[in-house]
Amino acid sequence: MPWIYAARHAASRIEFPAFDIHLDRLLTFSGRAGKLRRLPCVLTTTPDAIIHRFHRALGSALRDCGLAIPSWSFTPHLTMFYDETVLDERAIEPIRFAVHEFVIVHSRIGTGQPYELLGRWPLVHPPKGTGVCERLTDPLLDAEVPACSPATPQPAGASTKPGQLRM
Repeated sequence: MPWIYAARHAASRIEFPAFDIHLDRLLTFSGRAGKLRRLPCVLTTTPDAIIHRFHRALGSALRDCGLAIPSWSFTPHLTMFYDETVLDERAIEPIRFAVHEFVIVHSRIGTGQPYELLGRWPLVHPPKGTGVCERLTDPLLDAEVPACSPATPQPAGASTKPGQLRM
């Protein structure tokens, strides 16, 4: 599948700062109306400029490598479980994740097969000992946003685990 090689090449070109994400919402993704099935209950975040900047950077790199990537919306989330019960969106005590890397997975939606990990790439970290977060201007919000926070990166080769944050 040539698209896999193009996706890996695009991912290797991404230079983006490490950042934090705060999951502060609980909800059920309802999917298609009228279809009875188990639905994912997820933790997600209120709109966050840095995540959307990363999403745009990845999409741009994929298009630059020749992949036909439509402009799609996405909801970064952590799937907790699947159930028939639909939970209305509600605020929760924030859960913080330090994002030090990203992965690309091949998901075979609807097949019941596990995701296939296509690759893992680190995000850029600030120089050690600076304790300073870079600040970037997000043109959509016309505001400065923190681009990263000082943290210890995950060890190289760390395994992908159930409950991985998906974007």
